[in-house]
Formats: sequence, C-alpha cells, structure tokens
Amino acid sequence: MKKKTLLLTLLALAIVTSITAGTLAVYTKTVDLGAEVLIKKFAFAAAGHTDSSTNSINLAPEETQNYIFTVTNYEGENGAPAEVALNYAVHINFSDAAMKMPGLTAVLLKDKIEVGTATDGIIDYTDKTPASTAEKHEYVLAVTWAGSDNTAQSDAGIKQETTNGLKVSVTATQQL
Repeated sequence: MKKKTLLLTLLALAIVTSITAGTLAVYTKTVDLGAEVLIKKFAFAAAGHTDSSTNSINLAPEETQNYIFTVTNYEGENGAPAEVALNYAVHINFSDAAMKMPGLTAVLLKDKIEVGTATDGIIDYTDKTPASTAEKHEYVLAVTWAGSDNTAQSDAGIKQETTNGLKVSVTATQQL
C-alpha cells in the first residue's frame, strides 16, 4: 500500500508540476512589423501677369488686353509634382471695373479654348490635375472694353475712375 500511495503521490506531483510549469519545449518567436508614416506631397502654384510692360490693364474703348496666368501641381520651375490628385477652382472678379466701365467683358481661355465668359464681372471655372504627374495649365483672360454705348464709354473715360481691378483667385483641394 505504501508503494501505491507513493506512486499516486508522484503521479499527482507530476500532474501539478506540468500544469503550473506549462510546456517547456515550445518554439516561440515574435516579429515586429511596421512602416514609416509619411505625408504625401501637396504642391500647387499659380502665377500671373499682363501681356504689357505694366502690371495693370489699361483700356480705351474697343481695346483688348490679356491677363495670362498658369496653374501647376508643382512648385518652382523643376519641383516635384503633387503626389495626390488635385481639384482646383478659378474665381475671377472684375465686377467693380465692369460696373464703372460699361461694356467691359472678359473671356477665359485655357489652351486657346474658351472656358468662360462674363459681362457682369464674375467668372468661375474648375479643373483638376493628376497625382504624381507634373502638369501646367495655361490661361489667358482677354479683357475687352467694347459696347454700343459710346456715351457711357466716353463718360467713364472722362471721369478717370479707378477700379478695384481684376482679382484672380485659384484654390486647390485634394481630390477625394
């Protein structure tokens, strides 16, 4: 009986030891993975000028002068392009000049194709650029002081009124 008790005690001790100690002969490996978290490049620029030596649009009746501007999805002459696609909006406002100069009109051209026109002084236009490919969009805003009311043009010319002029605003957002 002593042998049996000793055997049962040893067996119980072996069971308790294996339960509390766990298994000792198991391979274990941990691998940590990850990557850098970076911000994609958002690049956008716009620049403009008149087609004359001055930076103002000076018109007499029946004259046209161009305001030229570009929109790019990169900054600088050889900058890297935006890594995201962009939507952009062009807002042109010459409403004060149109009010003070009867017959003032403007036509917006992109790559020599008409994309907008206005006699009330407001032109809105939207476009987009792709991701990771440099693009330059060239625009010409042809401003003309034409009209059938010569008296109003003469009166406006005599007054020599200054205007708030031409404002071109270009806003880009990431295309979602």
